[in-house]
Amino acid sequence: GLLQIDIDLKTTADSEQFYELYRSTLCLDPFMIAVFDSPSFGIKGIFHLGICKDKEQHKELAMAAHQYLKETYCIEERLLDASTLNLGRKCSVSYDAKLYCNYSAADFSQSDLVSLYLENIRSSLLTRSNAAAQTVTELESFSCTAAHRRIAQSLLQKACAAIAPAKRKQS
Repeated sequence: GLLQIDIDLKTTADSEQFYELYRSTLCLDPFMIAVFDSPSFGIKGIFHLGICKDKEQHKELAMAAHQYLKETYCIEERLLDASTLNLGRKCSVSYDAKLYCNYSAADFSQSDLVSLYLENIRSSLLTRSNAAAQTVTELESFSCTAAHRRIAQSLLQKACAAIAPAKRKQS
């Protein structure tokens, strides 16, 4: 499987700070098949995930690849476009005279790093899932009567009334 990498450098500050650094280091990465300028002000890449048996494995490997790139090259999360994890997402390309191409890129799925990244991702997802389940349980145990709703509505109205004058002063 292949994964498009999209590093968005939309501000002048981001371009000046990161363009050369990320472009040159991604060209040295053993798993990158191609690196080129993005049509939307940034850097695009094609990352060699390896053979994926299904969409779920592709998504897991893609998430591991994103984690690998963030940790290996200190790519800020806000710059790495996570929507590329969507298998059906289109990949826009542009003409780039400095296109980097490596037809013999290494297979990320065969890397020793993959199992470590996948374990970290699964652990993180489990932690978030447990926290969400606890919140749902707490909400379900809260009995909401008509009296409680009236009290909550009254408190909300008072809070809004207190905030409104402060907001007008800021304007």
